Amino acid sequence: MPKEHLRYYFLLLGLLDAVALLAAFFYSLKALDIYFSYFTVLSNILITSIFLYFGLGNRHSGLTRINPLVLKLYGPAVLYMSITGTIFWTVLRHNHAIQTIPWINLTLHGIMPIAAIVGWLLFSPKKKLAWKDALIWQIPPLLFVFYTLLHGPVVHWYPYPFLNPNIVGGYSGVALWVAGIITGSVLLSLLLIHISNSKK
Repeated sequence: MPKEHLRYYFLLLGLLDAVALLAAFFYSLKALDIYFSYFTVLSNILITSIFLYFGLGNRHSGLTRINPLVLKLYGPAVLYMSITGTIFWTVLRHNHAIQTIPWINLTLHGIMPIAAIVGWLLFSPKKKLAWKDALIWQIPPLLFVFYTLLHGPVVHWYPYPFLNPNIVGGYSGVALWVAGIITGSVLLSLLLIHISNSKK
């Protein structure tokens, strides 16, 4: 697909996700502290911002001139969306407290994770990525876990059951879940880096 046409892919999906994020807030969550305590929301906000930048910020350049900071965030954004989709459909699909409109749920957990990966296959940074990036990309998810474990006991609420020590057998149970997810995340990061670098 020509790059001047590819930006429409990012634009349309970015707009769809932006609408879904707004709808999720107004129809389901309605509280800012709860809304921004979901990894799903944070990862979708990041990928939507990047998709809209690709679609709206490059009307004349056709994705040939991209801000280096945006490209630096692009890989992690694709990774976090992949985590969002994978965990939801394998762990949370039938065990999640949030009840939302089906199309919102499908967009945030299904369409956008797939769209992020397809976008990475179609367009990824020209600059060769370092393998150590696979570890650097894990820092935000670990910070999210740290925040959740501090925030949860204060408000008596956790966004995901596997981060709730009262459900998974204490903090050791949480640690096992986090270790498993981060291990899978590192492997997926290496795959994304390989895909990008192999296109050079």
